[in-house]
Amino acid sequence: MGSMRRVWQNWWMQLVGGILMAAIAVLPWLWIGEKDRAILPVASDDALGLIIVFALTALLGSWCVRRVGRGRTGFAVVTAVGMFLGMLALGAQGIQATNPAAFSGDLSKASVHQLWVFGSLLVISQAWYFLSAKLRLPVAALFYAMLAVSLGYWLQIVASLIAGAQSYAIYLGYAGALILGLILGFVGFLRASNLIFGYCP
Repeated sequence: MGSMRRVWQNWWMQLVGGILMAAIAVLPWLWIGEKDRAILPVASDDALGLIIVFALTALLGSWCVRRVGRGRTGFAVVTAVGMFLGMLALGAQGIQATNPAAFSGDLSKASVHQLWVFGSLLVISQAWYFLSAKLRLPVAALFYAMLAVSLGYWLQIVASLIAGAQSYAIYLGYAGALILGLILGFVGFLRASNLIFGYCP
Protein backbone atom coordinates (compact mmCIF):
# COMPACT_ATOMS: atom_id res chain seq x y z
CA MET A 1 0.00 0.00 0.00
CA GLY A 2 2.91 2.32 0.77
CA SER A 3 4.40 1.92 -2.71
CA MET A 4 1.01 2.53 -4.29
CA ARG A 5 0.59 5.70 -2.24
CA ARG A 6 4.00 6.91 -3.44
CA VAL A 7 2.92 6.40 -7.06
CA TRP A 8 -0.19 8.48 -6.39
CA GLN A 9 1.95 11.38 -5.17
CA ASN A 10 2.89 12.11 -8.81
CA TRP A 11 0.68 14.86 -10.21
CA TRP A 12 0.23 13.05 -13.52
CA MET A 13 -1.07 9.96 -11.69
CA GLN A 14 -3.60 12.10 -9.85
CA LEU A 15 -4.67 13.59 -13.19
CA VAL A 16 -5.00 10.16 -14.80
CA GLY A 17 -6.80 8.90 -11.71
CA GLY A 18 -9.44 11.61 -12.04
CA ILE A 19 -10.01 10.71 -15.69
CA LEU A 20 -10.26 7.00 -14.80
CA MET A 21 -12.90 7.74 -12.15
CA ALA A 22 -15.07 9.42 -14.78
CA ALA A 23 -14.49 6.43 -17.07
CA ILE A 24 -15.49 3.93 -14.36
CA ALA A 25 -18.67 5.85 -13.59
CA VAL A 26 -19.76 5.83 -17.24
CA LEU A 27 -18.86 2.17 -17.98
CA PRO A 28 -22.46 0.85 -18.13
CA TRP A 29 -23.40 3.55 -20.63
CA LEU A 30 -20.33 2.71 -22.71
CA TRP A 31 -21.95 -0.71 -23.09
CA ILE A 32 -25.39 0.76 -23.78
CA GLY A 33 -23.88 3.41 -26.06
CA GLU A 34 -23.12 0.80 -28.69
CA LYS A 35 -26.70 1.38 -29.88
CA ASP A 36 -26.97 5.18 -29.85
CA ARG A 37 -23.25 6.06 -30.09
CA ALA A 38 -23.46 8.52 -27.17
CA ILE A 39 -21.54 7.24 -24.16
CA LEU A 40 -22.76 9.77 -21.60
CA PRO A 41 -26.48 9.51 -20.72
CA VAL A 42 -28.62 12.08 -22.54
CA ALA A 43 -30.58 14.38 -20.21
CA SER A 44 -33.81 14.16 -22.20
CA ASP A 45 -33.82 10.33 -22.16
CA ASP A 46 -31.91 9.37 -19.03
CA ALA A 47 -31.57 12.29 -16.61
CA LEU A 48 -31.21 9.91 -13.67
CA GLY A 49 -28.35 8.15 -15.42
CA LEU A 50 -26.58 11.48 -15.92
CA ILE A 51 -26.98 12.33 -12.23
CA ILE A 52 -25.66 8.88 -11.25
CA VAL A 53 -22.52 9.32 -13.39
CA PHE A 54 -21.67 12.69 -11.84
CA ALA A 55 -22.49 11.56 -8.28
CA LEU A 56 -20.45 8.36 -8.54
CA THR A 57 -17.48 10.24 -9.98
CA ALA A 58 -17.60 12.68 -7.05
CA LEU A 59 -17.89 9.77 -4.61
CA LEU A 60 -14.87 7.92 -6.04
CA GLY A 61 -12.82 11.09 -6.23
CA SER A 62 -13.49 12.25 -2.66
CA TRP A 63 -12.80 8.77 -1.28
CA CYS A 64 -9.48 8.70 -3.14
CA VAL A 65 -8.50 12.13 -1.79
CA ARG A 66 -9.21 11.08 1.80
CA ARG A 67 -7.79 7.57 1.60
CA VAL A 68 -4.81 7.96 -0.73
CA GLY A 69 -4.16 11.70 -0.77
CA ARG A 70 -4.59 12.11 3.01
CA GLY A 71 -6.95 15.03 2.37
CA ARG A 72 -4.28 17.26 0.81
CA THR A 73 -5.63 20.22 -1.13
CA GLY A 74 -3.12 19.85 -3.98
CA PHE A 75 -4.12 16.22 -4.47
CA ALA A 76 -7.81 17.18 -4.46
CA VAL A 77 -7.30 19.95 -7.03
CA VAL A 78 -5.28 17.88 -9.52
CA THR A 79 -7.69 14.95 -9.23
CA ALA A 80 -10.59 17.35 -9.79
CA VAL A 81 -8.91 18.61 -12.97
CA GLY A 82 -8.68 15.02 -14.21
CA MET A 83 -12.34 14.39 -13.41
CA PHE A 84 -13.30 17.66 -15.12
CA LEU A 85 -11.35 16.79 -18.28
CA GLY A 86 -12.81 13.29 -18.36
CA MET A 87 -16.37 14.60 -18.05
CA LEU A 88 -15.69 17.34 -20.60
CA ALA A 89 -14.49 14.74 -23.11
CA LEU A 90 -17.56 12.57 -22.47
CA GLY A 91 -19.85 15.58 -22.85
CA ALA A 92 -18.23 16.60 -26.13
CA GLN A 93 -18.47 13.03 -27.44
CA GLY A 94 -22.16 12.92 -26.53
CA ILE A 95 -22.92 16.17 -28.34
CA GLN A 96 -20.94 15.00 -31.38
CA ALA A 97 -22.82 11.70 -31.44
CA THR A 98 -26.32 13.16 -31.08
CA ASN A 99 -25.83 16.40 -33.03
CA PRO A 100 -22.85 16.13 -35.44
CA ALA A 101 -23.38 19.68 -36.71
CA ALA A 102 -23.07 21.15 -33.20
CA PHE A 103 -19.39 22.00 -33.53
CA SER A 104 -20.17 23.91 -36.71
CA GLY A 105 -22.47 26.19 -34.72
CA ASP A 106 -25.75 24.44 -35.56
CA LEU A 107 -26.99 23.46 -32.09
CA SER A 108 -30.32 21.70 -31.83
CA LYS A 109 -32.72 22.42 -28.96
CA ALA A 110 -31.95 18.98 -27.53
CA SER A 111 -28.22 19.75 -27.55
CA VAL A 112 -28.75 23.12 -25.84
CA HIS A 113 -30.82 21.38 -23.16
CA GLN A 114 -28.13 18.72 -22.74
CA LEU A 115 -25.43 21.37 -22.39
CA TRP A 116 -27.38 23.26 -19.72
CA VAL A 117 -28.05 20.12 -17.69
CA PHE A 118 -24.51 18.82 -18.21
CA GLY A 119 -22.92 22.14 -17.20
CA SER A 120 -25.10 22.48 -14.10
CA LEU A 121 -24.37 18.93 -12.94
CA LEU A 122 -20.66 19.40 -13.62
CA VAL A 123 -20.52 22.45 -11.34
CA ILE A 124 -22.65 20.82 -8.63
CA SER A 125 -20.66 17.57 -8.69
CA GLN A 126 -17.34 19.40 -8.42
CA ALA A 127 -18.64 21.39 -5.44
CA TRP A 128 -20.00 18.20 -3.84
CA TYR A 129 -16.65 16.49 -4.45
CA PHE A 130 -14.66 19.21 -2.71
CA LEU A 131 -17.10 19.37 0.22
CA SER A 132 -16.92 15.58 0.64
CA ALA A 133 -13.13 15.58 0.38
CA LYS A 134 -12.26 18.58 2.54
CA LEU A 135 -14.90 19.00 5.25
CA ARG A 136 -14.48 17.40 8.66
CA LEU A 137 -15.60 13.81 8.43
CA PRO A 138 -18.71 13.99 10.67
CA VAL A 139 -20.08 16.72 8.38
CA ALA A 140 -18.78 15.21 5.14
CA ALA A 141 -20.59 11.98 6.05
CA LEU A 142 -23.86 13.64 5.08
CA PHE A 143 -22.48 14.33 1.61
CA TYR A 144 -21.16 10.77 1.39
CA ALA A 145 -24.56 9.41 2.37
CA MET A 146 -26.22 11.21 -0.55
CA LEU A 147 -23.50 10.27 -3.02
CA ALA A 148 -23.55 6.61 -1.95
CA VAL A 149 -27.14 6.27 -3.19
CA SER A 150 -25.77 6.58 -6.73
CA LEU A 151 -23.63 3.48 -6.22
CA GLY A 152 -26.67 1.29 -5.60
CA TYR A 153 -28.34 2.56 -8.78
CA TRP A 154 -25.10 2.10 -10.73
CA LEU A 155 -24.79 -1.51 -9.61
CA GLN A 156 -28.44 -2.14 -10.55
CA ILE A 157 -27.76 -0.84 -14.05
CA VAL A 158 -24.67 -3.05 -14.35
CA ALA A 159 -26.67 -6.09 -13.19
CA SER A 160 -29.43 -5.35 -15.70
CA LEU A 161 -26.86 -5.64 -18.50
CA ILE A 162 -25.48 -9.01 -17.38
CA ALA A 163 -27.34 -12.15 -18.38
CA GLY A 164 -28.58 -14.02 -15.33
CA ALA A 165 -27.98 -11.14 -12.92
CA GLN A 166 -31.19 -9.21 -13.61
CA SER A 167 -33.10 -11.00 -10.85
CA TYR A 168 -30.61 -9.73 -8.27
CA ALA A 169 -30.66 -6.12 -9.45
CA ILE A 170 -33.37 -5.06 -7.00
CA TYR A 171 -31.20 -6.08 -4.02
CA LEU A 172 -28.26 -4.04 -5.23
CA GLY A 173 -30.12 -0.85 -4.39
CA TYR A 174 -29.07 -1.45 -0.77
CA ALA A 175 -25.41 -1.64 -1.72
CA GLY A 176 -25.00 2.12 -1.41
CA ALA A 177 -25.61 2.08 2.35
CA LEU A 178 -23.28 -0.89 2.80
CA ILE A 179 -20.49 0.67 0.76
CA LEU A 180 -21.00 3.94 2.63
CA GLY A 181 -20.24 2.15 5.88
CA LEU A 182 -17.11 0.58 4.39
CA ILE A 183 -15.92 3.90 2.99
CA LEU A 184 -16.41 5.70 6.28
CA GLY A 185 -14.57 2.89 8.04
CA PHE A 186 -11.63 3.11 5.64
CA VAL A 187 -11.30 6.87 5.98
CA GLY A 188 -11.25 6.66 9.75
CA PHE A 189 -14.89 7.17 10.72
CA LEU A 190 -14.62 5.07 13.87
CA ARG A 191 -16.84 6.61 16.55
CA ALA A 192 -20.23 4.92 16.77
CA SER A 193 -22.01 8.23 17.44
CA ASN A 194 -20.54 9.71 14.27
CA LEU A 195 -21.50 6.62 12.27
CA ILE A 196 -25.12 6.96 13.41
CA PHE A 197 -25.00 10.66 12.53
CA GLY A 198 -23.70 9.78 9.07
CA TYR A 199 -26.68 7.53 8.37
CA CYS A 200 -29.29 10.02 9.54
CA PRO A 201 -31.52 11.25 6.67
